[in-house]
Amino acid sequence: MSRKDIKEHDRVLIEHKLYEMKLNKNMIHTEAHSIATRKYGYQKGVDEYYGNIGKNKKTNNIISAEYFPEDSRQDIGTFIYDIEKHEVIEHKYCQRDSKANLKTYFNKAIKAVEKCIENDNYPETLEYMWY
Repeated sequence: MSRKDIKEHDRVLIEHKLYEMKLNKNMIHTEAHSIATRKYGYQKGVDEYYGNIGKNKKTNNIISAEYFPEDSRQDIGTFIYDIEKHEVIEHKYCQRDSKANLKTYFNKAIKAVEKCIENDNYPETLEYMWY
C-alpha cells in the first residue's frame, strides 16, 4: 500500500487495531475487539472490502471460476484450477492484478478455492474477506 491508495477501510482497520491494542491492556481480547469494532465501524469496513468468486464450477477434477476485487464486477479475472495437481493451469488476471506485483486478488481467490476443495464444497458464488 502506498500513501496514494489508502482507502477508508484501511484507515478504519488501523484505528480499530490501535484502539484494540490499547484496550487489551485492561481486558480480554474478545471484549476489546468488540468495543473497538463498535467505536470504529470496523464491520462495515470489512463488509465493503471483500473479494468475489463467480461462476465457480467443478467438472471432474477441474475448477473454473471468475474473480473480481472488492465490488468491481467490471474488473474480472479468470482461472482454471486442477484439483489433483493442486495448481492453476490457466489464468487471466483482473486489471488490478495485472498492474501489481503481488497479484493479491488472484492469490486470495485461489486460497478461497483451495478452502472449497478442502471442505469439498463448491458454491457457484463465493465472497471472501481480505482481513
